[in-house]
Amino acid sequence: MSDDAEQAPSTDAVQTIQRRTWIRGIVGVVGAIVVLVVLGWVAGSISNHFALSPGEAALAAIEDAPDARVAAADSLGGPEAIVHWSDGLDQAVLVARGLPDLAPDQEFAVWYVSEEATTRIVAFIPGTGPATVLLPARWAEGEIVRVSIEPQGGSSSGEPTGETLLTIDPAQAVGIEGE
Repeated sequence: MSDDAEQAPSTDAVQTIQRRTWIRGIVGVVGAIVVLVVLGWVAGSISNHFALSPGEAALAAIEDAPDARVAAADSLGGPEAIVHWSDGLDQAVLVARGLPDLAPDQEFAVWYVSEEATTRIVAFIPGTGPATVLLPARWAEGEIVRVSIEPQGGSSSGEPTGETLLTIDPAQAVGIEGE
């Protein structure tokens, strides 16, 4: 063998290089898994946020508000409803459960009622589960919230003609947990 010939690396040197290669590979795989999990969580959060209806999104915001308030309908064994609102957010949402089935030409209507006037605020036809309805305006001091069954499109007089299912008095409000 000549002096010019390269000497083979020692066993320790080869094992050190192999260990470094394995460690780098394992760290790379673990890092990739962590990045994928974080990206999946972020994508899921964004997807859930955009999957909410306007009423559900407003309800989530109201429930997180420090001035969140609720008032429930007086109902014995019938449908149930709660109005959630926040003065700071200037938003209100009606959540109703156990509503009766509607005929094809009917809808539920939400009214604000005072001694002077009755104003139709919004109409809705619930899907499955509880109805979560964003109320486009807040009631005035002293008004109550009523839910009735009405002909689709409302009555020709603009006044409620159907049966009142629920009545909610916001003056009977309570703060929600954490207030």
